[in-house]
Amino acid sequence: MKMALKCADIGHITLPPDVHLLWVQSLQAEFYKQGDLERKNKAPISFLCDKKKPRNGPAYGENQLGFIDVICEPMYEAWVKMFPSCEELLKSLQENRRYWEGESTSNREGVFIHTNVVVTDV
Repeated sequence: MKMALKCADIGHITLPPDVHLLWVQSLQAEFYKQGDLERKNKAPISFLCDKKKPRNGPAYGENQLGFIDVICEPMYEAWVKMFPSCEELLKSLQENRRYWEGESTSNREGVFIHTNVVVTDV
């Protein structure tokens, strides 16, 4: 049961790339908001929450690759061993990983797609 909840918690990594990127944008906004509050309160700024550091935050390829390689892919590989009918989740995760491999070598300042979705108080 715990593993099912964790897979659901990080499930955005298995969504189609355009939907996954919306989640990443929301996460980046949330992380940066937390970092701003920590800075304002003179607290240590948490990992990936400091928008003043270069290439820091969830919307950078190298950070997503670390998250996928260390947490997501091993978890979904184990999940698929127990539930082979969930193979499509792992395939979607691997598709998103390929996307982030390309982004990790780009010079862009994070991934922000243009949508009509506005992220406010996350």
